Amino acid sequence: MDVDVVVLGTGLRESVLAAALSKAGCTVAHLDHNAYYGGDDASLSLDELRQWADERTVSTHTSTYLTSQHARCTSISSSSPSPPPKSRQFSISLSPTIIPSVGPLVDALVASGASRYGGFKLLERVALYDKPGFVKTVPGSKEDVFKSADLSLLEKRRLMRFLMFSASEFEAKPELEGKEDAPFLEFLRQTFSLNESTSEAVAYALAFCACAADPTLPALQRIRTYLRSAGRYGASPFLIGHYGGVGEVAQGFCRISAVQGGIYILGREVSSIDRPDAAASGESSSRQFSVSLKNFEEQLHCDLLVSTDDYLDTGLLSRATRIAEAEAETQSTARCMAIIDHRIAFRNERDSATAANPADAENPQEEDRSDQVDTALLIFPPSRTIFGCSQEPL
Repeated sequence: MDVDVVVLGTGLRESVLAAALSKAGCTVAHLDHNAYYGGDDASLSLDELRQWADERTVSTHTSTYLTSQHARCTSISSSSPSPPPKSRQFSISLSPTIIPSVGPLVDALVASGASRYGGFKLLERVALYDKPGFVKTVPGSKEDVFKSADLSLLEKRRLMRFLMFSASEFEAKPELEGKEDAPFLEFLRQTFSLNESTSEAVAYALAFCACAADPTLPALQRIRTYLRSAGRYGASPFLIGHYGGVGEVAQGFCRISAVQGGIYILGREVSSIDRPDAAASGESSSRQFSVSLKNFEEQLHCDLLVSTDDYLDTGLLSRATRIAEAEAETQSTARCMAIIDHRIAFRNERDSATAANPADAENPQEEDRSDQVDTALLIFPPSRTIFGCSQEPL
């Protein structure tokens, strides 16, 4: 089978690329070792999640893809031997993601038409962990700042001045001059006189800093996106996939590629990737690459091969041209997927007298529904956790 491009992996980046190439008139074959769309961004049923975990806990594989996945997923464990009730009524995202309402991904969703293949809802709340049992909602707009009972009048004025600065074209303003690479927390305290608690809220919940030493300019740019995203589709600046998170978005782009003639083969192991010698084979118009799939008789021949690292052995990786630069540092991410039988309640200590009674916490039916959230982002600043470090949030 001759095609222009073979794309390995159906994650978000690969799916956007496949859709763009198909719309540009290229013939695309899109392959995935998994039997589902989304790759590392997929949303899975509980049975699929168990299979996903079982495959990656086995140390020996004949598949290059699963060998790479095993090396990346260093520790997988489960504490639920039996499926919970109604487990077929929900899916679990491998990569929970919030989408800013303003930005390149939303623009691509709207311009390409991929948004019509999925459902989206607003993120209800962004909050900071305060102490066991309590959180503090993060004010992200002028109205939220004025309504906040946790800020003094002076702190409200200082925070309002900072938010107005962040929403503007601040790159040439004197407040930032010479401080672009300064630690962001230090910039907040020295330039805008924000106290430690407010500075932490801004740095970790609005700018999404990874550590206290994050530079100022990129942090300010992230806050500007945050502030400009609020109000586009509602009060919240973030959207989330209603049914499948980023995996649902990736599948939408795959559908666009399929409508344009893209060929999809899922659940097949890539057994070999070769670069045939046209002179040796006697074919003057031979394609650059040949891809063989396990239990699939026909080879795929293409001129361009696009892949994630997981599908390529060390020999191919050494000769590959990277579309995006590899990250300078490899960071480990710990994820816990917890299935609970009621909504989580976000309580502020100031407004939650009933939460002090342990009996109330054991009876979620009696909780104040105004505190309950369906979709939320909870951030743990390092200084507010028992075992937290002074550098990175959880």
